Amino acid sequence: MSKTQVLLVEGNGDKFIIEKLRDDVAHLPKNFEILAKHGVDNLIESISVEIVTNKDTIGILVDADENLQSRWDAIKSRLSKKYYVPDNMPAEGLIIEENNKKVGVWIMPNNELKGMMEDFIAMLIPENDALMPIVDCTLTYLETQKLNLYTQIHKPKTRIKTWLAWQKDPEISIGTAISKHILETEQDICQKFVLWLKTLFDTNE
Repeated sequence: MSKTQVLLVEGNGDKFIIEKLRDDVAHLPKNFEILAKHGVDNLIESISVEIVTNKDTIGILVDADENLQSRWDAIKSRLSKKYYVPDNMPAEGLIIEENNKKVGVWIMPNNELKGMMEDFIAMLIPENDALMPIVDCTLTYLETQKLNLYTQIHKPKTRIKTWLAWQKDPEISIGTAISKHILETEQDICQKFVLWLKTLFDTNE
């Protein structure tokens, strides 16, 4: 019998990136649905309902944003109504197995730092890349001159999108950059995430 498996993500951009990581890096079959919840608040509010459904596996993928501990506490308080949950978010990602069901949590970028999906993606930029230092200098100059219109919380999005806009194809998306190996998915952080994804959504039917 096929398993009912779902991964909850904040938005459609996250969904597209995870699809690329699933298909082109993890090489997993499409054996789980990726559901965009249209915002972190909606996602967290949906956890209590999702964990009492008949789904075999539920994955939760959120950004830490400015406060990793606060984000983890919000998720933990909902999961702990049904499962034993550790006090601290595991660095390798959380996976709970109980009564033939699984629940997993990954907090971007790496379960240990504040930030978001775009910070995770920035960690996949090649080490010898010559453009990102110039991106950083440019953004610093804009901020010093008070010309930036972006907020600090959204700076990682501005940073990675600027870097992408300076590639050979200025319209390239994060997902396509993954598929075309412009981003290095062999990096440890990506392989750690892929391992979490594979362990959570195993291929055993």
